Amino acid sequence: MTVVKHVLIGLALSLLVLNIYINSPVETSYDSLWTTHLAFSLIRSGDFDFNEYPTVSVEDYHFFVNKNNKIVSFFPVGTVLLSVPFYKWIDYNQDVRGLDMYDYLKRHSPNITASNMEQSIASSLMAISVFVVFLMSMRWLGSVFFSLLASLIFAFATPVWSVASRALWSHTGSIFLLTLSGAFLLGAEKSKKHKPLLLSLATVMVVLSYMMRPTNLVIIAAFVFYYLIKLKVRFLLLFVTAGITFGVILLVHSFAYGTPFPPYFAGSRIGISSLSVQTIAGVLVSPQRGLFIYCSWILVPLAVSLYRLIVRKILLSEVMLLGVMLMQVIVVAAFPHWWGGHSFGPRLLTETVVVAVFLVLLQLGRFLQENNRRVNKAFVAYIVALFVLGSVSTLIHYKGANSQAVWVWNVTPMNVDSNPDRLWDWNDIQFMRS
Repeated sequence: MTVVKHVLIGLALSLLVLNIYINSPVETSYDSLWTTHLAFSLIRSGDFDFNEYPTVSVEDYHFFVNKNNKIVSFFPVGTVLLSVPFYKWIDYNQDVRGLDMYDYLKRHSPNITASNMEQSIASSLMAISVFVVFLMSMRWLGSVFFSLLASLIFAFATPVWSVASRALWSHTGSIFLLTLSGAFLLGAEKSKKHKPLLLSLATVMVVLSYMMRPTNLVIIAAFVFYYLIKLKVRFLLLFVTAGITFGVILLVHSFAYGTPFPPYFAGSRIGISSLSVQTIAGVLVSPQRGLFIYCSWILVPLAVSLYRLIVRKILLSEVMLLGVMLMQVIVVAAFPHWWGGHSFGPRLLTETVVVAVFLVLLQLGRFLQENNRRVNKAFVAYIVALFVLGSVSTLIHYKGANSQAVWVWNVTPMNVDSNPDRLWDWNDIQFMRS
């Protein structure tokens, strides 16, 4: 009965979140502009190319590449594959009404109709992720209050609201798979009977996330490290599982692009020559893209981990998560376009924020286990700090999801891509635009 109660609470929470996401007016079909067309090409034609759409031009190099006389997407197709069941449902409902959406898309470039579908699907995927985070939190913490706190921070105090739910960005599919992977991994920590199955599922999900964001290789590497240290007996099984999953990804890429490693996944897109103190500072504290500015609540778990590291009471799992966050910051800072173009806040570090939520869960669980007066005082301070800074972050990401003005900041008074000095302008902060 208790499990049913928790599921019902999780469903109620996710439906509330979905309602807020869908009613947040900002839609940002930027990199994902042609996602709806690609999804219907896959559903109706069984391929990943755009050749059937007269309005597509391969000369639009931002979106398309030419592979073997086929016009294919420059961006990863992983999130598109995740969204196909939703688009299939839309296609069926339109067909029942006597409308042919595929024919409509052939006659129209991306427009508000396609954008609305995309935002609804992205909002649904993120609402499901919130549901997963809540159930994962309940499994780990056993407290409705703290599970709701972690879930609400994930849902509203991060780019999950301001970016990933606004359109089918590659981050959208990445977050969905990473939350599932984290849920399976934490579930394996609590279950002996189903541990091999849960670890295998966690492995499949985290490897599939590479298909959405190649930078997720950092998280995959952390999984390998964790498995080697803690799961020596089962490492071979999980290594084979990861190998098979990665092989499937390469096959899909070969079918879609004619090569197992598409241009978006090229290692040359990042380089040590682009990495500097300034770019690291940019992704952490710049007024327009700084992780600590837009998600200041992250400073709370980082401070706790730093203290535990100093007093040598830090857990291996905490070290792993901190390592993932550090490496993701370095990878993004090594990208010449580290600010992520026309976006809002630390978009390129969206996955890092998800990892930080997992870190909060681990620390909450440890606080609840350590029951003494000194720890309880620290626990109260921890919760208060999370609540206060989480509330500030929520207000910021509210602007990202509800105000077009903060997105127009990217092009007014000058295009930020042509004038990256604007990223450091404290007199014209993006989330303060109205």
